[in-house]
Formats: sequence, C-alpha cells, structure tokens
Amino acid sequence: EKKDEKQQENKADDRDKKLVVNKENKPEYVQQMIKNKKRKMYIFICFVILVILILAFSTLFAIFNLNNSDIIKGITIKEIDISGLSTDDAISKLTEVTNNELVPELYLKYGEDYETSINHEQIEFKYEIQEAVKVAYNKGRSGNIVENNYSLIFTALFGKDVPITYTYNEELLNQFVENV
Repeated sequence: EKKDEKQQENKADDRDKKLVVNKENKPEYVQQMIKNKKRKMYIFICFVILVILILAFSTLFAIFNLNNSDIIKGITIKEIDISGLSTDDAISKLTEVTNNELVPELYLKYGEDYETSINHEQIEFKYEIQEAVKVAYNKGRSGNIVENNYSLIFTALFGKDVPITYTYNEELLNQFVENV
C-alpha cells in the first residue's frame, strides 16, 4: 500500500509540474492570458499616447497659424505662386500678370477680303481676380481645426492651384459678331 501511495503522490507531483511553468505556481494557460492582457494594455497605452500627441500637434499648429494673415504656402492661381502674400499683394501681382497676358488686339480674318479686330475692352472682358484671391485666402481657414490643419499640411506638400474665372459682356460680343 505504501508503494501505491507514493506512486500516486509522484503522479500528482508530475501533473503539477506539467501545469506549473514558473515560480508563481500558475498554470501555463493563465500565464498566457496574463501575457495577452499585458500586450493588449501596452497597445492601448501606445494608441492613447499617439492620439494625445496628434491632438497636441494639431492644437499647437492651429495656434501657430492663427495669426497668419497671409495666403498659405503652396497656393497658386493660374499657376502663379502667391504663397505668403497678403491679399492686396496677391491682387496686385495677378492684375499685373493677367494684364500682360491679355492680347491688346485680336485680329479676325475671313477669307482674303475681310479683316477686323477686337480688343478685350470692347466686350468688357476681365478676370475675376478678387474672387480667386478670396478662395485662395480661405484655403485652410474655412473648416474646423483638424480640417484646417490637414488642409494646410496637404497644400504645403502637394500644392493647390485655384482656378480663375472671367467675365465678358455677352451683348457686346453678340453685337460685334452681328456687325461682322
């Protein structure tokens, strides 16, 4: 009987040894659960720290750009760089460039006998420079803090070309065409 008792004790000890892996005397599956919890907690803490850093960066970036009254970096109108200019300076620069682009006289020829010309003033052609500058200035200023920050960053990195519209007097153009 004593042999049987000792054998049973040895078997029980062997079973306990298989379940126990470390000094804490916890089964292996419990240790694995604890390890997984620690890993999940570590990932969660890293995520929270990352969110806090992003929020802090956004807030500081917004405060830094809050008093900036110039057009943001990366903005162009008709592929003319107006980054860092005030709205008045941008209007002056665009007016100068677009006035130089306008053809003083446009010559029209029909066959060999008929030739006439028209200039932009006859049909009251003009670029809507102030409207384009207004759109450019509002880039990065029209949304919430997060939208504005990412708009500023993406515009600085990739640029943004604001289209410029133009107007003309359609009646004057039609009148000119009828007279031709």
